[in-house]
Amino acid sequence: MDARTAVRLRLLPAMVRDAAAGRWTGPGRRRLAAAALGTVYLLSPVDAVPELWTPLLGLVDDGLVAAFVAASVRTATQDYARARREHGDQARRPRPHRGRAG
Repeated sequence: MDARTAVRLRLLPAMVRDAAAGRWTGPGRRRLAAAALGTVYLLSPVDAVPELWTPLLGLVDDGLVAAFVAASVRTATQDYARARREHGDQARRPRPHRGRAG
């Protein structure tokens, strides 16, 4: 594991806390939830396409889920690390205004 990856993984708990509390809007709660569910799926003994019945297809579905989780975590932590570098440890993206204009 390279140094940048190690730094991003150390930032992961703070990023998740900030996203869950609404202080960080970078990855979005849905994307974080999808990554968490993907991780649970990979760790679970239950599989949508069991390797026992269709070995190649079973491994492909696991690989796709793993790739999605890795890409989601990498992108989210990369954005979070950049914001903290640029704006300090208290860097937060503002929540978008959803009210009516005028």
